[in-house]
Amino acid sequence: MPASKDLSRVQRDLIEGALAENREVAWAVIGRCIKVHPTTVMREVGRHHGRRRYCAEVAQARADRDRGRARDSKLTEDTAVRRTVVTGLTAKQSPAAIAADLRAAGGATVCAETIYQALYRGCLPMTARECLRTRRPRRRGRQARHPNRRAGLPNIHQRPAPVNDRATPGHFELDLVIGKKNQSGLLTALERRTRYGAIVTLPDGTAPKPSWPPWSNSSTRYPRIYWVR
Repeated sequence: MPASKDLSRVQRDLIEGALAENREVAWAVIGRCIKVHPTTVMREVGRHHGRRRYCAEVAQARADRDRGRARDSKLTEDTAVRRTVVTGLTAKQSPAAIAADLRAAGGATVCAETIYQALYRGCLPMTARECLRTRRPRRRGRQARHPNRRAGLPNIHQRPAPVNDRATPGHFELDLVIGKKNQSGLLTALERRTRYGAIVTLPDGTAPKPSWPPWSNSSTRYPRIYWVR
C-alpha cells in the first residue's frame, strides 16, 4: 500500500470528487475506488484541511514540494573514499571491514550499507558475485537479512495456516506500546478473526516482574498469542 505522499494526481482527483459528492463518505469506499488502504485516505485528507476543504491540486503541490530530492551516493564520484572501497572489494574485504578501516583512518567515511547499495546498484566497477563472499547476484530482502532472533518468541512467519487464514478463532496478536521514558506501557491483544481487542496497562513500564502478572491474569482465556513486533 502506498503512503499518502506517494499518491498520484489521479488518485487525489478521485478523492476530491468523492468528497465533493458526499462529505461523509467512508474512507473504505474511497480506498476501494483508488486501491489504497482506508487509513492512507484518512491521513491524506486530514493532512490537507479535512473533508470540506480538501483540494487535489493543493495536496499534489505540497507532496511535490515535500518530496526530497534524491541525493547521490558518496561512491558515485571518483573520490578517495570510492578508490579505497574499490581497492578493498578487489582484495575480497567485506563492506563492514572496509567501513571499519575508513573509520579507523580518521578521514571521510561510509557505512557498510552504503557500500552494499552502491555495489548492487551498479555504481562500482565490479559485481557482487565477483567480490562478496556470498556471491549472490541479487540482494536478499530486509526480513531475510534481519530475522527475528528474540529468544522465546516465535517468528511471525511460523504461524500455522489456520492462523494466517484467520479461519480459527482464538488466536491473538500481541503488541507492546511504551510510554515516555519507559515509565509506563500498554499491552494490546487483537483476536485475528473477530478483531476483538484487549488492552492491559503496565504502570511500571517494561520492568518484567511488576508488569507481567496483570497480563498473566488477563490471558488465561487466550489460547495462543503471536507477537507482531
